[in-house]
Amino acid sequence: MPPRDLLTQGAKLAETGLSEGARIAAAYGGPALKKTAEAAGHAAKWSTANPVLATSLVAGSVVCAVPALVAGPALAVAGFGAGGVAAGSAAAGVQATIGNVAAGSVFATLQSAGAAGAGAAVVNGVVQGGAVAGMVGNAAWTWINARL
Repeated sequence: MPPRDLLTQGAKLAETGLSEGARIAAAYGGPALKKTAEAAGHAAKWSTANPVLATSLVAGSVVCAVPALVAGPALAVAGFGAGGVAAGSAAAGVQATIGNVAAGSVFATLQSAGAAGAGAAVVNGVVQGGAVAGMVGNAAWTWINARL
């Protein structure tokens, strides 16, 4: 098939697809927007009635999505950094107490995480688990208190 015919055929297919997409958007777009607005209204009312739980769920979701927001600063404050254990930090005090660091130990994992190594995946997973536990615990506490 000559290139000109191929381009013409492609343009016709694109026109058909765009026309069909416009038809579908016209048919379903309005109802979908209405339902979205209704859901947003319900969410706003629920959030107003449950501000602590709503905040917990939003914060927990953010931490689950980006655990490094918590893990990175926490590791730095403890003294685990890209250059190793920071002198005079809590991590340095622990390392002085334990002596040689065993491979695979919690301390070694934290060192690795501080240096953005493989330990970061483990630490981020622990942070995510903590966020989920916090959200579930807060939801359970709210549910129990509502029934007392």
